[in-house]
Amino acid sequence: MVNVAVPGGLGNVGRTIVDVLKTNPKYHVVVFSRKAGDDAETVDYDNVDSLKQVLESNKIEVVISALMVTDEVSSQSQINLIKAADKSSTTTRFVASEYGVPYGPEEVAILPHLTFRLDALAELRKTGLEWTRFQNGFFLDYFALPHIKSYQIPIAPVLDVANKVAAIPGDGNTPVAFTYTFDVAKFVVAALDLPKWDSEYLIVGDKLTWNEFLKLAEEVRGSKFEVNYDDLDKLKAHQITELPNHAAGYDFFPKEKLQVLHAAFGLAFASGKFDLPTEKALNQQFPEIKPIKARELLEQAWKGRAAEVEATGDFTNCAIARCMPLSRESVAAAHQAIKPHVHRTPVLTCTTLSHFASTPQTEHDLEGTEHAGQTPARPKINLFFKCENQQRVGAFKARGAFHALSRLTDHELSKGVVTHSSGNHAAALALAAKTRGVKAYIVMPTISTPSKIAATQGHGAEVVFSGSTSQEREAVVQDVIARTGAILVPPYDHPDIVLGQGTAALEFEQQVKDLIADKATLSVRDTDALDAVITPCGGGGLLSGTATALSGTGIRVFGAEPSFQGADDARRGLKEGKRITTVKSLTIADGVRTPVGEIPWSVISDKSKVKGIFAVTEGQIKAAMRLLMERMKVFVEPTAALGLAVCLYNEEFRRLVEQEAGEKGWNVGIVLSGGNTTMEAIGKLFAAPESKAERAEGVVGKDGERKAENIAG
Repeated sequence: MVNVAVPGGLGNVGRTIVDVLKTNPKYHVVVFSRKAGDDAETVDYDNVDSLKQVLESNKIEVVISALMVTDEVSSQSQINLIKAADKSSTTTRFVASEYGVPYGPEEVAILPHLTFRLDALAELRKTGLEWTRFQNGFFLDYFALPHIKSYQIPIAPVLDVANKVAAIPGDGNTPVAFTYTFDVAKFVVAALDLPKWDSEYLIVGDKLTWNEFLKLAEEVRGSKFEVNYDDLDKLKAHQITELPNHAAGYDFFPKEKLQVLHAAFGLAFASGKFDLPTEKALNQQFPEIKPIKARELLEQAWKGRAAEVEATGDFTNCAIARCMPLSRESVAAAHQAIKPHVHRTPVLTCTTLSHFASTPQTEHDLEGTEHAGQTPARPKINLFFKCENQQRVGAFKARGAFHALSRLTDHELSKGVVTHSSGNHAAALALAAKTRGVKAYIVMPTISTPSKIAATQGHGAEVVFSGSTSQEREAVVQDVIARTGAILVPPYDHPDIVLGQGTAALEFEQQVKDLIADKATLSVRDTDALDAVITPCGGGGLLSGTATALSGTGIRVFGAEPSFQGADDARRGLKEGKRITTVKSLTIADGVRTPVGEIPWSVISDKSKVKGIFAVTEGQIKAAMRLLMERMKVFVEPTAALGLAVCLYNEEFRRLVEQEAGEKGWNVGIVLSGGNTTMEAIGKLFAAPESKAERAEGVVGKDGERKAENIAG
């Protein structure tokens, strides 16, 4: 087995290479990163000796650099890495980070940061390492995002396939090499088998002129594009025709910088810099690798979506093309966008509930479960609670709604927004729309509770009634869209919603660090960080957003669901290896009576992001809800109690903590997702006979008698 290090392996190109390496049993991959995390080896790129030690301790033979080298700091990181690899007794090969085309003095004059590539090559020539670099033309991914698997940022120049607009550099007749990133990664990994490396390898997935690519895109989308041609003098002045999808890139690059970058690309396209010679490509040495062609990838991404977008004005299919990638950095950008409109909800602790969570269940509690007859787990758990029940509209949903609207253009906002929801998303979107001065149409079943209807109308939304089935609700939504042109903002199945919900986790992470910095005894051990976070899982927006926000931090993320009537669809889906698309449950946790959406599932099903999902009974939910209200004095809806119920009663989770944490224990964060219920509903809920799950030690006496000292806390 060959040990391969991928510095920058948590980045866009790096993650792609890591994914492909992991499919080949010949290679053991180690990701290098400045940031600590479960999936990466933490390194100090400023210290050559430290880097050498890390390379040798991991017995690294090959370094594949995927660092994003854009400034002096990142350039020096790669140079230090080269020096360390040369000193290492185990490392013999090095791949420099390029993945584009060879640039010369003319391009360096426009984009000075390209000189850093030349610096890396100069350093490599001084070493005894065998080294190479890969040139693959332009990434094909940009024109199929977000409907394909890719880690790239949606900042495509020239063609905006989603919005059917083009700005072609020059006359558009110069060939350009395009390659899908996962095909690039396949060739990079294949090249590891070569007995001797050349100093440069070319990769060509497809080759088209921009006029040919435009014609292809029009065929796939089913209609003509609005086309502009940017002449070379305009590009030399760093001026371009701005495309609608460029707005998404401004979250990562200032507008002026991005336009300079796109102008430089335009000049390089027109000059033939991207016309890589196919006959010299690595494809000739590995004919078994069949890179995807532009037509095939565009058809995968866009076929059948043409009429869908125009007919419905569907935000899910239209503005999704402008979405930021699902990354921690994107969650941070979302947080900046919504900070003026949402609360930074408090984080609370509770010594009593931490004690309960750290107390073994009784053998009686385990009767009738798979753990019956076994010694109960003795986990050490310290609890922190993120109180999204105190968020605007009483739930975390305000975050996603405000972020979704922040991503719409003024033209789209002028049409108004529409959704179907009888819960927290309805009120959240109504509030966000009111704040932005936008008309909101909320489709609600006629059987919705009067309090929820009133809350939605109170924020100025127009409530449109429908039947109770999803088909009936969606039909009314389409009627509203046809009548008004409103943009559909879904409750959870959209990247902008996921990123918005993830902002709660960013706050949670920092708030816990601040609390422990002020009072070290709040931590279960000598650490200032959370070890795990648990959120409820319904449509999956909160769970996938949390997992995205905490990716690479080392904080484990778990989901919590009710087991009643199959409401644990995400847990079952992970076991079966597929998303379950139907849920018909009347669980008391009504906020999660829905299957996980496709986009959240893409995150939740990734074991590197979500470590597991656990289910609890109705009685356990009620018992946890009672504890939150009576011990902590916080007003929550049943769904919000799911995470605490898992900590207190799910023996599988408790055993996991005991096994992984031992005597050290875990700091566990629980997101209290919302508090939208009524005293009448709570009265009815607790008027029913108590189940045995509520007889937990310290909650209800073993004889069933409720004693004041056990409840009032």
